[in-house]
Amino acid sequence: MCQSIRVKPLLEQFEALQQQIDQERNQHRASSYGERSPSSNSRAASEAYSEEIAQLESEKQTVWQAIRKHDPVLAGQIQVEALTFEQIQNLIDQPTTAILSIFTTSTDTYIFVVRHNQLTLHTCSEEGTETFQNWIVENWSKPYVEDTDQWENQLSSVLATLAQRLQIRELIEQHLQGIEELIIVPHLFLHQIPFAALPIDEREYLGDRFLIRHSPSCQILQFCQNRPATPEPLVYGIVENATDDLPCAGFEGVQVSELLGISDEHRLKGSKQATVENFRNLAKAVNVLHCSHHAGSRLDNPLHSELLLANGSITLGQLLTPGWRLPQLSDVFLSCCETHLGAPTVTDDILTLATGFLCAGSRSVISTLWLVDDLATALFSIFYYEQRHQGCDRPMSLQNAQSQLRCLNREHLNELFNQTDTRRQQFRQNRDLHPVHSATYQALNGEYESYANVAIQLYKLKNSNKEFPFSPSFYWAGFICQGLR
Repeated sequence: MCQSIRVKPLLEQFEALQQQIDQERNQHRASSYGERSPSSNSRAASEAYSEEIAQLESEKQTVWQAIRKHDPVLAGQIQVEALTFEQIQNLIDQPTTAILSIFTTSTDTYIFVVRHNQLTLHTCSEEGTETFQNWIVENWSKPYVEDTDQWENQLSSVLATLAQRLQIRELIEQHLQGIEELIIVPHLFLHQIPFAALPIDEREYLGDRFLIRHSPSCQILQFCQNRPATPEPLVYGIVENATDDLPCAGFEGVQVSELLGISDEHRLKGSKQATVENFRNLAKAVNVLHCSHHAGSRLDNPLHSELLLANGSITLGQLLTPGWRLPQLSDVFLSCCETHLGAPTVTDDILTLATGFLCAGSRSVISTLWLVDDLATALFSIFYYEQRHQGCDRPMSLQNAQSQLRCLNREHLNELFNQTDTRRQQFRQNRDLHPVHSATYQALNGEYESYANVAIQLYKLKNSNKEFPFSPSFYWAGFICQGLR
């Protein structure tokens, strides 16, 4: 019996259970769950699940275990096939690129620096599991879950301490001369850290000195590298504001769609269009998928991390099944919260929504490490695609977009406000040409309201006493690039 015949009934059973779970969750879900805003302290893990949901989740887990036995990608997660050193070196596509593979033992942390033709070792002595990794848990992971304000307030100081404990200056001086790009493969709780925001000195971050890509593992990077190139021209699609409560996501959708020439056919807007079924169909029809809506990580159970859509959700567990193989995907941009936030298991598996799309077929994923700010995310996304449109590769586009966001001052904000307010007025004028109850009026009114909301936020920022309101690491450092250059 062929694999697809064995898997099909299991997939149907899995999907049916997920639909039942979605129905139950929608009855209990708090309206503030998973917001793209720093003011939200809600966590999916704190939802009050009924006994019925618990039973359904248990049944779904059993089905998922059966599915993964028949799928090679998932089988690789059960028993990882170690790469040879030559295979790891072949992942380096430029002589100025180095892989930093980090590993913490009970006593020390080791950073293996793999170049195209060389291997060196940087040792952080006495930075073992108890002294170093547990310190990250106590000073980064726990505050993020338990007290978001505390976590945000100490973010810069924790990153500065991490840079010292990893001896970033010594690492650069002794091992990274002549290197321009880093592919970072973290270990344990370092998966949660934004390496681009580790300070080298008072004026420069690691992400200023180097282009940076992340990878959950060298095996997943090899998955991406071994996939055939996506044929040109690329077809773009966008899913935005699926629950009608993220005005900056609507603004982002208009801007990105106009820049990339995304047709209405490939643009799912709001709760009427951004359904689970439509998302799945769009993901199969496009090469580049931009997602701008709610999402949430489940640190207590990663397979339940989810993309929240109008009528349900898509979980990491679903993305990792054979039913979600998307070999035509070139890029996925998860402009949502916590899409690469995960807690490592004993074997250091890191299971996140971003990892799910890499396993499903995407060559590259842009994702987030925390509950990102709504306006900052929208602006970052626009800046990123402007860089890509100008011909920059992915890590360079990310670096430039982060820099552009950090350097936005009141003068630039005033320019953005004027541009946004002009578009707001244009949408209002176009809207008023149509009957109030017509579909066209409603669509244009949605665009108008998004631009009006963003204009108000920009107006407040440009008149504030903050010269560079997005310069703190919280606003720009949570975005990371994974996969191919």
